[in-house]
Amino acid sequence: MDKSITDMDALELRAFMRLLIRDGKIKGMKSAETKHLKKDECLEWIEDALKDEPADKSGATGAAPSYDMDEIKKEIAGAIEKVSRRVNDVETIIRDAMANPKVSKRLKTIAGASSGNPIVSECVKYYKAGEENETKLMLLSPPSFGKSHAVRELAAEYDLFLEHNCSKSIDELDSLIGGATPDNDKGGFLNVDGLLTQAVRAAGKEKSVLLFFDECLRWREDTQAFLLTFLTGIKKDGALHYKLTTKKSVGGVLETITCKAKHLHIICGANLTAEAPVPAFWSRFRKHRIEFTETMAKNICRMILLSYGASDSAGLETFCGAFSRAMSESRDLVKKGSLFGSWDFRCLEQAIICGGVDLESITRELTAITPDHCAAWDMDTGDTTTDSKASSFVVLDKFIKTVKGDFAV
Repeated sequence: MDKSITDMDALELRAFMRLLIRDGKIKGMKSAETKHLKKDECLEWIEDALKDEPADKSGATGAAPSYDMDEIKKEIAGAIEKVSRRVNDVETIIRDAMANPKVSKRLKTIAGASSGNPIVSECVKYYKAGEENETKLMLLSPPSFGKSHAVRELAAEYDLFLEHNCSKSIDELDSLIGGATPDNDKGGFLNVDGLLTQAVRAAGKEKSVLLFFDECLRWREDTQAFLLTFLTGIKKDGALHYKLTTKKSVGGVLETITCKAKHLHIICGANLTAEAPVPAFWSRFRKHRIEFTETMAKNICRMILLSYGASDSAGLETFCGAFSRAMSESRDLVKKGSLFGSWDFRCLEQAIICGGVDLESITRELTAITPDHCAAWDMDTGDTTTDSKASSFVVLDKFIKTVKGDFAV
């Protein structure tokens, strides 16, 4: 084939192909189908189309004497102009979108979902700040699976994020609604808002609010019954509203506040343990169970490390894969009774907080954390059992052997 053709880049070859298609030299291919072809693929089509062309004076066939570069360049210029217009349009759309604070906040959530975090991916199906959402999601998993971390990622796009650690306390409703508390400055008492009251009051002012009830299955039956009534809400003007009676007096009666459900979004998290919920409370939620897989653990591990500022590298992939396997192996040993506790994402965060985000320091911290976190103890003396401590080191040694190639442990 003529050198003037083989020296063309992919863009020029595609333009040349469109000319050959127009003139009937290439059959079985449409002009629009050329836009994704690679250079080698273009050359194969062109060579086949020009194989019957007469030889030029030098004896070379396939020189395409009826096609000059000026014509090809016009074809290229036209294609580039169309692409350029589209790029400019996209840039304008992106600039306009980024000028909207809600959109820029949403980008972090989308990034979390696209990074492979299955919990964030599930949340973004239903939750978008300031938009109608009558779904109330309950995230269910064994302990320390990254539920809270995922919800905090989602919270970045809301005006206000409130998180409540649920308890069995008889005072739990006061924590949610509010009540009298001593005024240390002026004496007497103040009537302060509880967390749920804060959320409804802010949402009533049309702020986007995300409320996260962590460990909601710890609630007593009376607390679940109260929340059951609240979550049912009332329909008004075709929209769902939440209604709450506070502990504040207005004109001699207790204050009642409302907000649209579009402004107050609610997520619950719970560990799947021996705690059993009230069936009516349970039925109010769309449940999403998070089953352990090494792939899921690897993705969440990676997301946590990146969120703390770790650099995205091949070493990071190796580390996350090794961490997820160690997590899986330690879970199996817990089931067998060899360990008291398994590796989890809180171990990882503790190691990052103490050691920093470089992988070598995190590995050293995990080495220190593992026997104290995982090993079982004698119930009579409180001493760590030798066999269980040895089992924890088996998990740790496999992890270190996998990652040691990336740094000196």
